[in-house]
Amino acid sequence: LSDIFSCGHTRVEFSSVIIGDHVFVCAGSVVNQGVTIQDHVVIGAQSLVLTDIIDSGFYVGNPLRRVR
Repeated sequence: LSDIFSCGHTRVEFSSVIIGDHVFVCAGSVVNQGVTIQDHVVIGAQSLVLTDIIDSGFYVGNPLRRVR
C-alpha cells in the first residue's frame, strides 16, 4: 500500500497507518508512516510511535515504551 509521488524535484513516499479497535491516540502524539497498532492500545500524550505495536497496553514517551 505504498505510493510514490513526484513533485518538482521532491520525491515523496507514504504508506498507510493501520489502527485497530479500541485504540486511543492522545493529543500531540506522532505515528510514523506504515505503523500498525493492534487492538486495545492507548498511546499517551506527545508520544512518538515509530514501530508496530502488537501487544495491548498503555504506551508512552520518546522512545516509546510499554508501561502497563
